[in-house]
Amino acid sequence: MAHVGHAQARSYKDLFPRYKTMRGYYVPPRAGRDTHGLPVDLEAKKKLGPKRTRETGAHGIARLNPACRESADS
Repeated sequence: MAHVGHAQARSYKDLFPRYKTMRGYYVPPRAGRDTHGLPVDLEAKKKLGPKRTRETGAHGIARLNPACRESADS
């Protein structure tokens, strides 16, 4: 579930570059800055054991998703 922290992070990621752009600075657009799920993914992979992304495919995404949910809920 989304919470206030998600809205706050998105607001900051929009507000500060927009402000600098309006002040005349060149701020290159940066796509894909959302890393909120990365710690959850890394924790689940550590628990399941695959060391590389291609090994995750061998274990199956169906096995990784519940581990990610469990890690995020705890």
